Amino acid sequence: MKRNIYWLIALLFILYSCKEKVPEINKFIFIDVKGLVYDSLKQPSIWIFPYFYYEKNNHFKIATCHYFNPDSIAPPYGLNDFYELAEDQITVALINKTLINRSFDSTYNFTNGARYRYFLYETSDNKKGVVKFGDGYIPDGFGVLLNRLGVLGESDQLFRVKPFVIDSMLIKFENKLFAKYPPPPCHF
Repeated sequence: MKRNIYWLIALLFILYSCKEKVPEINKFIFIDVKGLVYDSLKQPSIWIFPYFYYEKNNHFKIATCHYFNPDSIAPPYGLNDFYELAEDQITVALINKTLINRSFDSTYNFTNGARYRYFLYETSDNKKGVVKFGDGYIPDGFGVLLNRLGVLGESDQLFRVKPFVIDSMLIKFENKLFAKYPPPPCHF
């Protein structure tokens, strides 16, 4: 009888250890690239509005901007209003549901130009992804997430914070974008 119990415990342990964990989103960035801006040192950066950042078990970070004349000096990425918002499980679940274990049709991955919306993400199993789409060409299942992000960006629960550093995943993405589409020289 004792032997059967040991076998049963060993079998349960093996079954439990073989169960795969479902990957989760560790980092998520949503940006809408509007164009190009130059800072006071005449260094180019992509002009984004809005910037939405989520890192697992952290506050949401949201940054927005005002319109800048292309011939004027702008803050990096054109962002000048910075906020944080407490993480909520509905949005986190929606991000995971939308991006995990999905492949995206290349129809949405346009190749002409850089002025599109982007989802950049990194999963717990170290997979990185970029989903690029234009206005009117929203991938299936993304409408609900986009609406949710829009609601969070206008939430009355946002609290203003000091400017924060943009995540390195976006900086690497910008470098790749500039390698493919070099920015013109500054004219002011």
